[in-house]
Amino acid sequence: MDQFTKGGWKTGLFEVSAEPGGMNAFLMSWCCGCFNVAEIHAHMGNKLCGLSKQLACVASWCGVAPYFIFIYGQEIAKKQGFEEPPHCGILKLWCCGACYLAQEYRECASGGMAVKPPADIIKGITAK
Repeated sequence: MDQFTKGGWKTGLFEVSAEPGGMNAFLMSWCCGCFNVAEIHAHMGNKLCGLSKQLACVASWCGVAPYFIFIYGQEIAKKQGFEEPPHCGILKLWCCGACYLAQEYRECASGGMAVKPPADIIKGITAK
């Protein structure tokens, strides 16, 4: 069970921490996860499908979010020096995709991604 909820991640799947990115990641993942997906997408270098941050946000909102969350879960794990077994990523998406997205966001925040308040995240996506 520990491999599923935490594994090599710095925080557990269901943790809501006071650390930078903790509560914001949790709330944004549940309310409007497409913005968190776009932030992670930009942090990882806009590699997936060659989409801009804005298009990644729109694609996530249109139903592609589980694909982004799974792929970036695998990529973030590799970048942080551990392996997320594909079956764990799939189970996390099935069990609680928003919690998995928040876990990824917290990991990126601990890896140098700028943590912003929700209003700034939304402004960053909608700005030209």
